[in-house]
Amino acid sequence: MSDARKTQLKIAKARAAYREHLRELQAAGLVLSVDDPHNLTAFSLAGEASLVGAVWAGDRTSAVVVVGDDGETRLDAARSGSAPVAPAVHPQLGAAVPIYQLTAVEVEFEERDEDDVQELRLVFRLPSAPATNVELRADCILPKGATRATLMTFQTPLASSELVAHLNENALHYSQQVWLSLDPGSLTVLLARYSYEGNRLIEQIDPTPLSAAGNCLVFRWKAEDAQAWKDWTASNVDTSSVAVDLVAMPTGGVFAEAVLGRFNSAEKLDLTRFWNWQDSPIPIQAPEIAALQAGQRVVAESTTPGDLDAPVVTIQNPQPLPDPTGLSGALAALTAANLFRDMSNGSATAALAQAALQASAQGAQGIAAQAGANMATAGQFTLEMTKALAAAALGIPAAPGPGLTNVSTAGAAINHGAKMDAAAQAPNPLPLDGTDGGPVDGTGSSGGGAGTGGTSSGAGGRVITASTRPSQEQLAFASTLAGAGAVSGNAPTSTPVGAAGAVAPKSAVQIIDDFKNRSGPGKFDLDRSKVANRLTKLTTADPFGNGCHTTNVVSDTGPRMLDQRGLNVCGVAAFLHVWLKRDPAAVAQFAVELYETGRSRIGGLDVVPHPELLNQSHRAIWPTTSGSGESQFAADFMMLSALRDAANAFPFLGHDDEELGGITPPGDVVSWLTATGLYREVRNRTSIVGQRPIEELEELQPNDSRDVVVLLHTLAMAGPGVPGAWQANQPSFIARTLGIGIPNHYVVLNCPVERVGDQLRLRIWCWGRGDRPPLEMPVTALAEHFYGAIVAR
Repeated sequence: MSDARKTQLKIAKARAAYREHLRELQAAGLVLSVDDPHNLTAFSLAGEASLVGAVWAGDRTSAVVVVGDDGETRLDAARSGSAPVAPAVHPQLGAAVPIYQLTAVEVEFEERDEDDVQELRLVFRLPSAPATNVELRADCILPKGATRATLMTFQTPLASSELVAHLNENALHYSQQVWLSLDPGSLTVLLARYSYEGNRLIEQIDPTPLSAAGNCLVFRWKAEDAQAWKDWTASNVDTSSVAVDLVAMPTGGVFAEAVLGRFNSAEKLDLTRFWNWQDSPIPIQAPEIAALQAGQRVVAESTTPGDLDAPVVTIQNPQPLPDPTGLSGALAALTAANLFRDMSNGSATAALAQAALQASAQGAQGIAAQAGANMATAGQFTLEMTKALAAAALGIPAAPGPGLTNVSTAGAAINHGAKMDAAAQAPNPLPLDGTDGGPVDGTGSSGGGAGTGGTSSGAGGRVITASTRPSQEQLAFASTLAGAGAVSGNAPTSTPVGAAGAVAPKSAVQIIDDFKNRSGPGKFDLDRSKVANRLTKLTTADPFGNGCHTTNVVSDTGPRMLDQRGLNVCGVAAFLHVWLKRDPAAVAQFAVELYETGRSRIGGLDVVPHPELLNQSHRAIWPTTSGSGESQFAADFMMLSALRDAANAFPFLGHDDEELGGITPPGDVVSWLTATGLYREVRNRTSIVGQRPIEELEELQPNDSRDVVVLLHTLAMAGPGVPGAWQANQPSFIARTLGIGIPNHYVVLNCPVERVGDQLRLRIWCWGRGDRPPLEMPVTALAEHFYGAIVAR
């Protein structure tokens, strides 16, 4: 191992040890919280704590200087060999210094030629335990060339003594504001444990508070039809004085925006409505109404004077004198425009220049027209390619036909296609009894048309679908893009297995062998060969099928051997178990990318674990987590921790005591199953608060095309009569805090539920154990701990 790797391991171990030290101080009440999980040098201390001394060893440090509001106090090395015994205080301090009066703690030392480290302990005392001292370990770096360094700085919270006094004086008012600001979800969790007259309280009230009265919150009671409520209102409410009035309130939209606007009143388009008159003009137009012409009846009289009579006497013009003989010819010659001949032929030159300019302009116009035509051709080609790609993405080849030319016909066709799809489905979109209209592999019939393709299983168990029938809504949408009204939905959308040019995907065995033959360190602190060996076992086909066996079986291979050990990640384990059964090659690729790059994908979903998890020393924490070492469960730990950490808002570091960080909401399981691309539909039928009807559990029907993940409480496995192999641990801290009415465990249902008398028999997988007998419990007991299921098909 390189020196850099050894240094990284030392740093990781030191960080883990100091994190454990801070946890102990949190339990003691000195440390309130760590401000940043990635920065262990910043944390909040209890405001009521006081500093009573400091302890260090060796002669590297000459004194510790306590800087406060009243100045500095030096604690000499000669008097700091051991911590003061409660209730004593360091003699040089004189009295305990409240933490809110501290500014900093500094260290004095002699100048040296290289950096050094001094281990110190600051001694504090809490009012809740005046007879006990609490020591905070703080190591200080002594830089070379200096004689004083800062060990710790203190920042007083913004709340001043005046603010604290004001809050204490008005505690009721501010408490009411805090209670009223709680959201319905938080109140639902807080009130889940309470009941009223045998029924859950949260089911009888609206969880949004109306007001606060003293130390009480007022909620709206839903049971307005209850006789007790009617009797109370009849005797306490005078309905005769109630006045009813209508008040018009402004809204964000008006009726005129029913189609063009963006409000909820906008209606959907279908084939039974005719509204867009611009796209479909009215064929018979009403005659135009002529505009009104304004006029007047008054006739204006003419004031133009009349003509005078012709004069009797007229003046005659004299006759012109004759021209001199020969003089007119001379005058004509002198006034001619071309008296002198054009020796330079300028008119012809100008004509040629004008012709050249005209020819040049016409050439430029022709080039521009040709360039525009070429650009239009390229644009049309791009548009047609886009249409073809869109249709290919939906798996629908376009056929010639009339186009959907406007928004009316396009929207109507898409909406009508969705209605046809809805009409072709069963009344229950996701029945639980297995009668879902045919398997997902295309071998059955749907909507009156026989399936045109089947499935082929490649190496490693990965299923490749040879054809897929698009929905009517997809057909209409593709027609809108491609401009074709006649589209066939029966053509295969992918190359059949074994066809010319098709490339078979790698199997899980090939992926793992390639990974094992490569060299180099991974992003996780795990051995490559051991990860590969574990992946080989997990991706091997289960020799006992889907788990519907009648006798106990023992096997060390197959998806059933995925093991979470002590990690609180049962939801992640349930998803990975299902994914391994359906697509082991995809899981192998996911694990290989995760190990080599530190990140991976489930379909289109990115899985990016936090750097602190990648830098975690797994060998240091693994014995406390698995009890069996890295050699057996390295790949399990890597995949489970990375998936849980990537979906969290804060790091999940793979410790077996991370209860809150390991919680998996049902929505995470749904998103992972959907991202695999293996299912047509994933339905979440779980309830976080309140049990689901036990009849739903009896109707669950897992089969070759349907996977079922059940949400339970572990108390379902801890009742009397349950086999010892199923005995669960006691409720977690979260369950004890919020009440046992909240689920805390996922299991995978291997085969349909069986009723045996008054008991239900479940053949399930959980906790990474595939050799347990069927779980049998009374129906009434199991009904108290069943919270629904996630069904994927």
